[in-house]
Amino acid sequence: MAEAQYVSAEGFIQFPPQERDANGQKVVDVTLKTPGTDGILIRVTVWPELQSVELEKGDWIAVDGKLNIGSFVGKDKVARQSVQISASSLAVVKGVPRADRAVVNVDSDQKPLF
Repeated sequence: MAEAQYVSAEGFIQFPPQERDANGQKVVDVTLKTPGTDGILIRVTVWPELQSVELEKGDWIAVDGKLNIGSFVGKDKVARQSVQISASSLAVVKGVPRADRAVVNVDSDQKPLF
């Protein structure tokens, strides 16, 4: 029997979280998109003991947990892999809605900050 593998991942919650029942408990599933243009999607299951902060689309999360890799056939009939993490620890940085973000314009006479 193979040993369980534990991993860490971080990224933005790509879609609104989904609640479901698992073993008589309410769990929340989120889809995490890792950084970069070729970022992969990871499904994360958040158990009740880690739900102290309400998760929302756009939040940045870092998660540690048990890894499960599966496979499925997509609508286009192409075989794909799925990556799922059952969270054992979670850190959340709340996202800021686009309407609340400040837009900063730098005058051409000013030196760039970086």
